[in-house]
Amino acid sequence: MYTTEETYVKSLQLCTMLYLEPITQWITASSAARLQGVVVMKMIQFYKNILQLHTLFLINLRNRFKSWSEHQKIGDLTITITPCLRMYKLYGEDYENMLKLLDNFKRSSSTYRSIIKEGDNHPLNKLALESMLILPIQRIPRYVLLIQELTKRTENDHPDFVPLTKSLTALKKTSEDLNTAILQGEKRLKCIEISKLIKWEDLVVPHRYYINELTLEVNNGKKQEQQRLIIFNDLLLFLSDTPEPVKLDTISIDSHLVLKDESETSLILQSNSSGILKSKTTTTLTFPSEDKKTEFFSMLSKEMKIQEQANQSRNRKM
Repeated sequence: MYTTEETYVKSLQLCTMLYLEPITQWITASSAARLQGVVVMKMIQFYKNILQLHTLFLINLRNRFKSWSEHQKIGDLTITITPCLRMYKLYGEDYENMLKLLDNFKRSSSTYRSIIKEGDNHPLNKLALESMLILPIQRIPRYVLLIQELTKRTENDHPDFVPLTKSLTALKKTSEDLNTAILQGEKRLKCIEISKLIKWEDLVVPHRYYINELTLEVNNGKKQEQQRLIIFNDLLLFLSDTPEPVKLDTISIDSHLVLKDESETSLILQSNSSGILKSKTTTTLTFPSEDKKTEFFSMLSKEMKIQEQANQSRNRKM
């Protein structure tokens, strides 16, 4: 464990020195980069915080190994840092977004490309920037495997057995939270991409995230046509099924939305539309198959329940 921790800390230090510090200086000095670099700067700070945490953890590990005995413990050290591992979740939430922004910098800025080239060519460096940025994402699952193996090899009556067991439970929870954060980050990034595609800035709000999409027949009472349906956690977005999609309508996923069966492959939505159709609307969706309809119905019912619970929670607080 000590060897892998030492390698991890050295890699974070190298990334900070070769890439993150020069990128920070460039963003700070460039007004154009500053406008796009807010998320990148925030992520760089998270990366540095992670480095600081593990530098201290490595020092404590080193001290334990210097005075090693058959009754020595390391599980308690892991327990002490688990509350601080929340920063991994914060890092995971915007990880994909950071990579997209850095890729934009790479395509648009010769200064940024020079920073990357200089870091890549440094004699101490063996990893590309992207390979270094993913290290925190990979670290928590590896901790789980390491502590799992240590726990298996530790006798039940050893002083470290209980601390190792507790730290393993905490690390598994952190790993799950990290995976969820990465997934949520990807879903929010999808919102931004769709917003840019259809030129609708109001689509992007803090609580909204992308779930799924499909192409189907839509009948709103005036005409029937094939449309592209984008499903968010709180919104159904209807777009034209064209190479350059146009926003046609939206339906809020809330307690006012009513679902009714019409046939094996059709479903009726009754709602108060928040898009072009302002009054109470009835929209018939015809799916490519019964399985697609069932999948959509299940997905929508789940999100409606989540929205209802959230509203009840807000009302109780008021």
